[in-house]
Amino acid sequence: MLKGEPLRLERLCKQYGSIRAVREVSVQIEAGEFVSFLGPSGSGKTTTLMMIAGFATPTAGQIFIGARPVTGLPNPQFTLSRKKRNLKMPVQTGTPAARTGGGPPVGPVPSE
Repeated sequence: MLKGEPLRLERLCKQYGSIRAVREVSVQIEAGEFVSFLGPSGSGKTTTLMMIAGFATPTAGQIFIGARPVTGLPNPQFTLSRKKRNLKMPVQTGTPAARTGGGPPVGPVPSE
């Protein structure tokens, strides 16, 4: 990804069998913006990031970097590879941080 290019998702979907992991996500992220995807476990955040980074293939929809589509094209020679996308994705862990800002330990939210 070159500096100054926006990232655009158009009706991005991912399905695993009968499970819809991501359903028609559309968003444009301008160059230099910092964005977080927030939602409960299983809502498709990581799957969306995996598709943007090129580690998962969308079932439907398109991803654009600048004006160039990077997935969803019938001819693979036009699809931008993971390496050429020049995107980074942090590792996700399944547990919350043990401490936040030097404060008390963080624990699970008690169920009612």
